[in-house]
Formats: sequence, structure tokens, C-alpha cells
Amino acid sequence: MIHIPKCRKFTGYRPCAPYRLCTGISDDCSAFDSQWLLLSPARSGRMLDDPALLNNLEAHHPHTQVVAVVHPEEVSLFASHPLVDLAFPASFETVCMLNVMRFDHIHAPGNDPLTHALVERLSGPPAGKFVMLGGELRELRERPHQARPGNSHRILIINLDALGDVLMTTSILPAIKRARPDSNIHWLTEPYAKEVLRHNPLLDQAFAFGDSAVADLLDRDYDLLISVDKGRRSCAVAELISCSDKRGYGMNGFGQVTFFNPEAEYAYRLGIDDFEKFRVNRKTGQQLLAESMGLEYRRDPYTLVLTDEEKRFVAEYRASVGISPDAYAVGINTGCSEIYPNKKLTINQHVALIRKIGEAAEGVAVLLLGGKQETGRNSEIAGRCRAEGVKCRVIETPTTEGLRRGILYIAACDGMITGDTSALHIGIALGLYTISWYGTSCWTEIDLHDNGIKFYREDLACSPCWKSKCTNINQRVGLPECLAGVDLDKMAAGVKLHADKLIR
Repeated sequence: MIHIPKCRKFTGYRPCAPYRLCTGISDDCSAFDSQWLLLSPARSGRMLDDPALLNNLEAHHPHTQVVAVVHPEEVSLFASHPLVDLAFPASFETVCMLNVMRFDHIHAPGNDPLTHALVERLSGPPAGKFVMLGGELRELRERPHQARPGNSHRILIINLDALGDVLMTTSILPAIKRARPDSNIHWLTEPYAKEVLRHNPLLDQAFAFGDSAVADLLDRDYDLLISVDKGRRSCAVAELISCSDKRGYGMNGFGQVTFFNPEAEYAYRLGIDDFEKFRVNRKTGQQLLAESMGLEYRRDPYTLVLTDEEKRFVAEYRASVGISPDAYAVGINTGCSEIYPNKKLTINQHVALIRKIGEAAEGVAVLLLGGKQETGRNSEIAGRCRAEGVKCRVIETPTTEGLRRGILYIAACDGMITGDTSALHIGIALGLYTISWYGTSCWTEIDLHDNGIKFYREDLACSPCWKSKCTNINQRVGLPECLAGVDLDKMAAGVKLHADKLIR
């Protein structure tokens, strides 16, 4: 395990600005020599009114990192306190982290059974692993690593990030199988993300993240662990897994995200150094992922498998909305995550784009795509297109039928227009011709596999930025510069170009 310098600010995805300029501890970063835990799973706001405790914290500040594990409704209260560095809810995920973190002092005023059990567990020397199930701690028996005969390798992938990242991670499965043909591959992911792993022939079993699934995995023994995410909960679980060969990202005793193998260092540093990530790096996400995990990179595609029944549904849906087999349908994904709201066009831009598509490519049908949160948005876009006499036919696809059915509506398209969202990765996985635009995110990290067009502005100093709120507004149109500069005419021309090729 490679440990990162004990920097007060170095505790997550984007640790600190000074780290980019130093390889250790700089003058304006306060290293901590010890770690304190404020523990009270029950309501405990009064703990911050304890003069003796506050005096103690003040005396040791800033050389002590203070971690609070408290009732979920009081996390924000503790997180905003100037003497508390980290605050977590008392939960299954937090208990996983407590397995890894080491504390020099524990302050636990509560008298409930869970507090007593945690104090007993954490105040002594490191013992075995434990998890919290049903509000109680459960011991996990240690399993010494046992070599398996021949090439019978058991492999675990931990990938709890966004849906698009899960799809991108499927691109390393062929490389794993080339290296270890007889391997048995397990995957730990979010419950909803299991939907995109269904029917994958390279995957043996997918686990939905949760207390019972992780408890099950911690009771197993693996030959290779691939930890993809740089988030605390996935890194904590990665630390706890019994495995002889760990690659990717883990966590040290101070709760800092670290990396297991030297090959993962470059991708790790891209999460710290904006200049390197935004201006220097030209590797795609798939290449970074494969190389970080010490795997051969061959530009393997994503894997997203549709059953024969699902393929029939796609054909029947096209017919039901009047799209003949030889007609061209372009999907427009109108939404994005609430975390990065500027990854989607405005309603006015969507209406203007559809108008331009109708004028440029006669006979093209437009399918509006999205999830539940896009229901009203899509209805407004379709209504305005009808009211304004837009030439092409606009079809609202259902938005409330779940992820798997949403994938099928995307599959009903011949091409798609989208920002850098999960829909983009679904389109890539399905082999759709994809017209995508980028402002917030890094266009260099997306590989369309020579089947689409990317729109971005290299001359825009503020893009990419990975900011949830824009600080560079175009005052003339009242939109972020990257959004204001999207070329709708070229997008429409891209639709016509692909439609002409496909129909001919």
C-alpha cells in the first residue's frame, strides 16, 4: 500500500490546491499527528456544547484530525463546526471506514449498545473485520488467502460510481479474460447499476452494494481486486477485502484515499491536478482505467447486452410509433444529473435544435429521451415544437418505466444527441452513432469508437471545469459560456450526414 502525506486537506476526491505544488507538507497545510473520534450514533448535538471537550479540541488543534460519527440528521451540524474535520452518519458505510481508520482518542458520551460496541471495538488494537447489520456489530471471520490450482482465479471489481463509469468499466473485462481466461469475475456496484450488467457473458455475478452483500464479500477470498472508484466507502471496502493482489484505490488509517499499485498513480493524480487533467492528458477513460489496473489496453468496447426479447420490444416500439425499418430516428437526451446541471441544453436550445434538424434532414423522427425528472421537460419541448410548426415528428418516449426499459428506448434510435451523461455511455455501449457536446467535463476522456462527433471549445479557458455552478456566464444570452457556444447548426448537419449514409 502506498500512503499519501498526512495533509489536513488531503482527505477526498480533490484534496487541496497546495498539493499540486508540493510532494509533502507545505507551509500552509497543517499536518496532524493524531486522530480523534467523536462518537454518538444517537442524537448528540449537545456534545458540541461541552466546554471541556471544546477546550480539549482547541488545545490539540490544528495537529489533530477530528472525525465525528453521529446521528444522520446531525451530520451537517458537526460538519460545519470549525474544530471538526470530517463528519459521517452512523451507518453501514461509515462502519466499513471505521474498520480502516485508527484513532488515538475516542469521545463517546452515549450509553446505547451500538456506541458501547463500537468503543470496545475501536479503542483496542486492530482485531478482525466487522460490519453493522440491523444496528448491531457482527464479527467477520478471517480467511487466510488460499492459492487455487491452475488458472482458477477469483476476481472482484468494486465500482460504486455513476452509471456511465460502470459501463466504461465493462471495457476492461475482455482484458481481464485475456490475462486470466479461467477467472471467475464478481462485481460490487449500486443496486440500480446492476441493470446494465445483466446478461454480461464475461461476468459471473453482480452484487448490489448493501450491508448483507458486503458482509458476504468480506467473508470470501479473492486473487485479484480491482477497485475503480476514488470514493471513501468503496476504498474502505477495498481495504477490508481478503485479497493477495489489490489494484486501484484504497484508504489509509487517516481516512485518506490512496492507491494500491504504482500503475494507478497517474490516474490518481489527475483527480488532484486540474491542469494535468484538463490541459495535458489525452488518454481516454478506458485507457486510463486499463493502465491503472495493470491490464493490457486494446481499445476494447463497452459491453451492454440486450436479450432477444428486448430486441423484439425495440422493433415493436419503433413500429408502434410509426418509424419504419428504413426510416431514421435520432434520440435527444434532454436531461442530466442534478449535480452538474449544465450538462444539458436549455429548453429553448432543444426546440431550436429540433427545428434545425427538421429543416436539414427531411423525414427524420426525433425521440425525446430521459428519466422521470425529464417528464415535464420533454412534454414542454414536444408541445412547443408542435405549436411552432417544427417540420419533423417529435415523439416523447416513456420516462417512468425504469432504467432497463429506458435503455431500450435509446436502442430504438439510429443516432443520439446528448451531453456527457449516462445516456452518452449507454449510446456508446449500444453502438449508436452519437453526437455529443462537452463543457463541464473532459472530452478527451470519452471514446466514441469512431462512431460519432464531439463538440467542444478548446479556446475556452474555463472548460472543462467539473463545476456544478458556472462562474463564467455569457451576459448576452445569460448562459454559461460553454453552453452558449454549442453549435446547433453543426449538430443538425451531423444528423443529416449520418441519416443520408444510413438510409442510402
